[in-house]
Amino acid sequence: MLRATPGVTRRRSIAALPPRAADPADLRAELSRAAEFARRHGQPLVVQVSPYDEQGTLDRALAHLGWALEAPTDVLLRPPAGRTPPSYDVHVGALDRTWLEVHSTVEPRADLAATVGQVFARMPEPVFLTARVQGRAASVALLSVTTGYVGLFCVGTLEPDRGRGLASALLSAAADLAGERPLWLQVGAGNPAQRLSARLGFVRRYGYAYRVPPSTSRPSRAQVS
Repeated sequence: MLRATPGVTRRRSIAALPPRAADPADLRAELSRAAEFARRHGQPLVVQVSPYDEQGTLDRALAHLGWALEAPTDVLLRPPAGRTPPSYDVHVGALDRTWLEVHSTVEPRADLAATVGQVFARMPEPVFLTARVQGRAASVALLSVTTGYVGLFCVGTLEPDRGRGLASALLSAAADLAGERPLWLQVGAGNPAQRLSARLGFVRRYGYAYRVPPSTSRPSRAQVS
């Protein structure tokens, strides 16, 4: 599968080149087709290798071609658990200015408008959570609700309010919305948030990473799966 998301600089989380491309000739042909797709869309090319633990042949082949490894990421899963009332007031609803203000402060990014229009708008049943301290928005998260799982994204807390349990409050609200469905989230390998995620009951299911051609500069992404 090929995907281009104009204007969005952050990598999109999808699958990878299929294992059938492990033969060098087949792999080069697939990469050539993908590169042409990227050129048509005016974007550099990136290949997501996923699940990373099961795609060793593909990853070694790309490494042999000189492709650099970027952004190893773990996908974590939290099974359904009993409901714990949030320790802070958590607003649940649609995207609004308050949520965007906190998110953009925690994670400043030039492609915010494109992300809202190209990514958030296409999510299945997005739900936006905002935790408040004395009536002031201090922490946010985004849920993507599907039949079998609930994805947790964009978790962030304003710097002065960190360490106060706001992420746990958001997780409690997310777990309540998830019901009997497991929660999952993505955390960069080695990110200190891994420790918090483990304390909150998340366990690693699999990892993925990206390979990019040598000397590639990427204002936005075209992906291969």
